[in-house]
Amino acid sequence: MVGFLLTNSLENNPYLQLDYLAILPTEQSKGYGSQALRLLQEQASVYDGIFIEMEKVGLGKNEKENAIRKKRAKFYEQVGCIELDFDLELYWVVYSALLLPTSQAEISSEKIKEAIFQIYTAIMGEKNVKKRCFVLEKEKKNETKSNRRNC
Repeated sequence: MVGFLLTNSLENNPYLQLDYLAILPTEQSKGYGSQALRLLQEQASVYDGIFIEMEKVGLGKNEKENAIRKKRAKFYEQVGCIELDFDLELYWVVYSALLLPTSQAEISSEKIKEAIFQIYTAIMGEKNVKKRCFVLEKEKKNETKSNRRNC
């Protein structure tokens, strides 16, 4: 085993959520992560896309963490992920919202938000989602509004 990934989905939900992807440190930069996402993309062709949350670049606690986040962002960009026009605050951590397309379906931020919050609600419960999960709308690329709203 060189790594693993964890996904979440709901019946009749058009998006698959990639909850976690990990490759052993000794096996990183050998193409395993890219290969895993390509295989997942093929297997998830019944979905409109794979939704991914990535800890926001530049908001790490130190330079080392920010460098890791920057490397992760570059990886997701290279495998074909699209950065969406909103961020998320989940349990006091800000995430960039990404989509790895699996079909030719039109990308609709509102549809994606609705679908992902259905998954969050199934996992965390409605009360926790309302208290700890927020959409952060972007005004311009990579600028997040200071206001936040529940989805």
